[in-house]
Amino acid sequence: MWRHGDVLIAPTTSIPAAASMRPGTVLAYGEITGHSHRVHDPQSAEVWEQGGVLFLKVVADTARIVHEEHQPITLPRGLYRGVSLQPDGSGFYYSAQNRQTGIRVRYHAMGTPLEKDVEVFGAGYGPSQWIGADVAENGKHLLLTVQHGWARNEVFVQDLRSGPGAPVRTIVKDVEAHFRPQFAGDRLILQTDWKAPRWRIVEVDLADPSPARWREIVPEGPDTIEGFVLAGGMVAVHALHDVASQVRLYSLDGAALGELAMPGPGSAGSFQARWSDDEAFFDFNSYTTPRTTYRADLKTRKVAPWWRPEVPFDSASSRQ
Repeated sequence: MWRHGDVLIAPTTSIPAAASMRPGTVLAYGEITGHSHRVHDPQSAEVWEQGGVLFLKVVADTARIVHEEHQPITLPRGLYRGVSLQPDGSGFYYSAQNRQTGIRVRYHAMGTPLEKDVEVFGAGYGPSQWIGADVAENGKHLLLTVQHGWARNEVFVQDLRSGPGAPVRTIVKDVEAHFRPQFAGDRLILQTDWKAPRWRIVEVDLADPSPARWREIVPEGPDTIEGFVLAGGMVAVHALHDVASQVRLYSLDGAALGELAMPGPGSAGSFQARWSDDEAFFDFNSYTTPRTTYRADLKTRKVAPWWRPEVPFDSASSRQ
């Protein structure tokens, strides 16, 4: 086994057939210290991923792992929020807020001066709108959202394969409703309360995003849809039934695939997942269960505690 700082690399004989190759050769990011561990020569190795595990395939005689520290940068007066990294580590998008002019989304290429950052989106909006940016998991698209108070929001998409200067496409605008977008690979999925007060989930055709072309995946039902995540080729929908959380699974074609068993009657939240993984994480609590983080295996449907707080209370001996 080799160690490079806090990164451990163990030899293996094969890469799982279900693994997918990741763009770039970054092995790990230091979110606090702002550094990365990566292969110095991108042509010497490939990085593959399956189920949250990385596999490094050295295709040259050797591959050199380097540890990068970012140089100090000087930030002008303002508020900065919402950083979203590109998967290959070449740069990131962030929202810079000015109290007079509002929020602007900018792109920063790693290793370049801050004054060379490119403004990507936000011109024409004022200080009363909240603007966010999120890079899709595969790095091919940038999701842009504009929040108009609590009443409505707008959604835009930029194709990153053409660079940060590519045109921004309107997905939905000037509609009195809410839209929560996510990408499943290259497919755009929306949760919306437009024409559905208890929410529904649809797929948007990027070639023709007009609402008339939207394809319904999960229709509005008697239970309110609280949210959804995309993982393992499925749509995991968090719904509220009789004031208790349920997680229902669907294919992208809308076929019902069953449910994840909750630990009991209670409230789930803070769902996290990645489209390329077969697992999802969420928090759960009830009147007798302190907030606990659970891991769900979407292949086996097994739900098990991943982290729980140490509290002087035995919830197993309490009846709900």
